[in-house]
Amino acid sequence: MDHLVPPLTHADSYGPLATLARLVEEYYRAEVLDTNKLPVLRRQVWDLVRTARLEDDLKQIRLQRHGDHEHPWDERINEQGIPRALERLSGRGFAHLLEDLDAYLCDLGRAQIRGGLHVFGAPRPGRHSST
Repeated sequence: MDHLVPPLTHADSYGPLATLARLVEEYYRAEVLDTNKLPVLRRQVWDLVRTARLEDDLKQIRLQRHGDHEHPWDERINEQGIPRALERLSGRGFAHLLEDLDAYLCDLGRAQIRGGLHVFGAPRPGRHSST
């Protein structure tokens, strides 16, 4: 007697993570087309990071070495609820943060996960036996 290994599939992004990925893309477009939207988009990005509970993930991403430089992290929160480490970022610094966040979200979406289980003695749905 043996068992079938569940098929692997990609995790994909959904819920707040998918919304955050779309917001990052919108920020990239606004950098070129309408820079007046950037402060609002920064706040929305941070709000979604908090909604998705990615604060610790973002902190770890920022603390990792980036080739020839490092990013310090100040955990103090300002009056608007934004960490001081993010508050002080210039346009270029925030863009660098978004690149890191975008790469992280892509990694999460591309992660391989088990795509379901099977019923003993029955083929997976959508698969037909050749007998």
